[in-house]
Amino acid sequence: MAPRRDQAQIRLERTAGWVLLAGSAFLILAALLFGAIEAGNEWLAPWQSAALVIGLLVTLFGLISLEEALAANGERLLPRFGTVAFAIGTTSFVVADALGQATGQFTFELERLYTVLACVAIALFGWSILRSRSLPAAVGWFAIAWAVIDGALYLARILQAPLGPNIVTLLFGLALVRRR
Repeated sequence: MAPRRDQAQIRLERTAGWVLLAGSAFLILAALLFGAIEAGNEWLAPWQSAALVIGLLVTLFGLISLEEALAANGERLLPRFGTVAFAIGTTSFVVADALGQATGQFTFELERLYTVLACVAIALFGWSILRSRSLPAAVGWFAIAWAVIDGALYLARILQAPLGPNIVTLLFGLALVRRR
């Protein structure tokens, strides 16, 4: 049975959802700009970098809001660990991007750290969703499964999409906004 929610809780959940959707929109823009850069439009690199940094930071703010919404349902520790993991990962990805912009050299290890920590964060949020019943169980199970599969494929260098974990933050945003 889902926990009872008051109007303040509903507003908090919706706000978290919209912030996560905004972060996802910036990350989608960053991915599209990356594709354009790969096609020979190097002049878009500063715009892609800005969209990436804004997207990651807005997503972090959305996860902080989701952490608060989950805390209202009794889940405090798992989402807090998830937010910290995502914050450390985001910092490493932003540093990797800044180093790449400044030196022209790519630092794969920092990108890998982001992806691993983002997968850990997504799994922790998924587990917290299952425990609190704040969102449908399918959302929690998908988050955990996606985090494990995406992380394993990325570490094995089969999948080369470092922003793969952010598909789940998009799902979180959609689930929170659509929730009645």
